[in-house]
Amino acid sequence: MFRSYFLSWKWAPFSFGGAILIIMLLYLQVDTAWRFAEWMNVLGDVVSGSSKYTTEEFIDKFVYEAFIIGVYFLLLNAGINIATRVYQYFWYEAATFHYFPNWNETLQDVDNPAERFQNSIEDFTQKLLNMIKAIARSAMVLWKFLPKIWDLSVHYNFGYLEIFILKISNWIAHGVIGYVKLLPTALVPEIFVNFSQFNHVSGMLVWVVVGISLIGLRISFMVGRHLKKCRKDLREARGFVRSCIEFVQRNKKREDSIKSLQKLIKDVRKCSLRLYINQFFLDIWQGGYGQLWAVLPVTYFGFNVFSGYVRYGLVAKTQSALGEVIGAFSTPIWIFDEYTDFLSARERLIELENKINNSNNWEELKKEEGWSDRRHKIMSIDTDKTNK
Repeated sequence: MFRSYFLSWKWAPFSFGGAILIIMLLYLQVDTAWRFAEWMNVLGDVVSGSSKYTTEEFIDKFVYEAFIIGVYFLLLNAGINIATRVYQYFWYEAATFHYFPNWNETLQDVDNPAERFQNSIEDFTQKLLNMIKAIARSAMVLWKFLPKIWDLSVHYNFGYLEIFILKISNWIAHGVIGYVKLLPTALVPEIFVNFSQFNHVSGMLVWVVVGISLIGLRISFMVGRHLKKCRKDLREARGFVRSCIEFVQRNKKREDSIKSLQKLIKDVRKCSLRLYINQFFLDIWQGGYGQLWAVLPVTYFGFNVFSGYVRYGLVAKTQSALGEVIGAFSTPIWIFDEYTDFLSARERLIELENKINNSNNWEELKKEEGWSDRRHKIMSIDTDKTNK
């Protein structure tokens, strides 16, 4: 998959040139997000009263600048999407034509070649590019925003985290849904860390985000551990249905054809339901993780403002930058489902490569009846249909 696109003189301009173009566009997009964070900084100064502007000056400077930043971000996002799609298609084409010669010469039957050459190659390139793009953007975001969040952490009080964890634990223990007790009170976790000791510590906000993100990633692996196998089984089942449909097309008069197709479709239904059930639990977890980051920063900043530790102007400076950092550290969790889909496509392609590149048992296959002229008969049938 990689040799066909990155080590070929024919495709080198597209592979390396396209990668450089996408990276440049991603950097510009992150730089635009940085400009918006700086815009929020100045807005925080205006709200806190440290900067004075008239109404006309505010509209001319801040509203117009926000409009320009929004337009830049929109155009860059559209440019990244179209560049990625074109890049992915050229990779798909390069890999497909790289596989064709060996597949055409091998004596082995490749099960579901249409599914492998179309869906698996396309999914492999598409999912991999989407993940690389997300990870690259996250790395650029952290490079830009981490120093800012690191320095701003010194102004905040972290005692709220202790209160937050205790309240959540008590609500779970005593039941918050229909007054049903979910856990024995004895199992309510005790807080052994006094978060107040981390007040005015540089980088504490970063460590909180890192800790929660690592725990969330671990839970994602636990919840979605069966997704890869479910997706692989579903790909195989759909591939067999496609092959059966092609067989029925050539042998419509056989009575057992429709029965075989119905049996294969039942296998697809079984694999699909198993996949959907596993995705259901992953959706619940990802939704809960997203709600945690929707509630925790807002309530944390509110606690600091109402307690008099910081002013709203400082919160406005911190909020947008912290949102970018949270999104960057949470990227592995958001792309986890796509990651399992990529792994299933990769396994299917490894099976394809092993079959068309392994010539150890070709001599034994040649001895089987019909192998000598089977491919020529099939090709002659297809040629006759094309001519007609």
